[in-house]
Amino acid sequence: MLSLSLQWIGCVVEETRKCPPDADDNLPERWKVKIWFLSMHWTYGPLITVYNTIDIHKFEGEKKVGQLDIFPEKFFKGERKKDFETRGNRICDMLWKGHEYAHYDGELMSKKKIKYKGQIILSAFVDQAPDFDEDEWEFDLFPKPLDQARSANDPSGVLQPLWLDLTKDSRDAITAAHKFIICPVVAGFTLPAKTWGTKHCLTRVARKQFANSEQSRHMWGTSKAWHRKKSLKRSNKGEGVVILLHGPPGVGKTYTVESIAMRKNQPLISLTISDLRTQEASVEEELTRWFRMADKWRAILLIDECDVFLERREKKDIERNAVVSAFLRKIEYFGGLLFLTTNRVGHIDDAFMSRVHAVIDFDQLDGERRAKIWDSLLMKLNREQKGAIRISNGAKKFLTTPEVLEYTDWNGREIRNAFQTAIALAEYEAKNASDYDHTQEIIVEAEHFKDVMAMNKSFRSYLDSIKDRNEGERAQSAAWRNDSWNAEEKGN
Repeated sequence: MLSLSLQWIGCVVEETRKCPPDADDNLPERWKVKIWFLSMHWTYGPLITVYNTIDIHKFEGEKKVGQLDIFPEKFFKGERKKDFETRGNRICDMLWKGHEYAHYDGELMSKKKIKYKGQIILSAFVDQAPDFDEDEWEFDLFPKPLDQARSANDPSGVLQPLWLDLTKDSRDAITAAHKFIICPVVAGFTLPAKTWGTKHCLTRVARKQFANSEQSRHMWGTSKAWHRKKSLKRSNKGEGVVILLHGPPGVGKTYTVESIAMRKNQPLISLTISDLRTQEASVEEELTRWFRMADKWRAILLIDECDVFLERREKKDIERNAVVSAFLRKIEYFGGLLFLTTNRVGHIDDAFMSRVHAVIDFDQLDGERRAKIWDSLLMKLNREQKGAIRISNGAKKFLTTPEVLEYTDWNGREIRNAFQTAIALAEYEAKNASDYDHTQEIIVEAEHFKDVMAMNKSFRSYLDSIKDRNEGERAQSAAWRNDSWNAEEKGN
């Protein structure tokens, strides 16, 4: 057993050698232990034999075996040994599948020890990843040839070093003993940050609650139809499904797509204009990269606030026309499920509409939907901060009044911001009180929410006085959208 960066790894001992003290390098008397184990490598192959040397320095008295950096397998039995074989099986499952969608909750396996919690893709292959740094987990790849290794518990069993090619080799080449010595560090792509890194072998993704709105049900049916549509392939053109979501800001467009991904238990790659850039060549290159990754991982792709790529082409703006044309050209050949969101549906180029399979409109929030958002925030706070922060009964009652649900036209994003700001105000007041006790629960009162509402109302009034109308009126005047078009008119 080998201890590496606080993680125990099964290994095979090749050689042990006693070394005298080295005064020049200030090294005491020590044993040098040459070992090898199996590890993923993103350049030379998915699963290969890597090598390392461990020093056991001289010490006085006695030590428990488990306190050494390396010790025999026979001291590592029962459930702990079974866990090693289980994680080895899991890594093998991922290798031959090519990837695994998982939930990560822990430190990244890097020197900086950054904590991360969220969805990731574990991948057997790392391509097009300029930000990926593998140096911290590199070992000697080309030592002298090794002899066959034999287990101390079973001398008849021979363990051979491996250098696997997943395109040619069978999984049968990996024995139970091999699974025991697989390093649990794997390549992972963090979905929110869209970056590569090294991760520890993880628990499987957990399903979460999802929205069950009319829009969510509509998109769920459309996405299910995609699998039937895939059987009608024609020259690699138009194999995917493109769904456009439009409506005012903060009404749940992005959240609904996230809910669909949760329900389908598929990874969601969410992109913005900063991920795709705004020059024709760059847009094509980036779309090709993201489309390939989404296709390989069977991921749902979301391009949020994609107005710049859909805007109506004008004769005077050749550069922007080229960007729009490149975008239209690429999505026509995408074979997956693509969601696009926009707040400016009135400015969309007509040529784009022929490439869309479904258009879903999101209305302004009404009192009932605002109440559901407040309720979900209250439940989340109670679940995550129970005993530390609490919303008073008076505050909860205030949040159900018409003053909050009907007379304010807040969208979902503004409601979440107001909720967080009210909590921050309560924390600030509590921590600056003369009798503050950090062990006591912080209470958020109705007055905290009223203060936030007053600040928001004052700023909005000031902003509207400058622009002479509110956001919805400005959007209609600029021909972006018409928020006042009611449901009855939409149905006719």
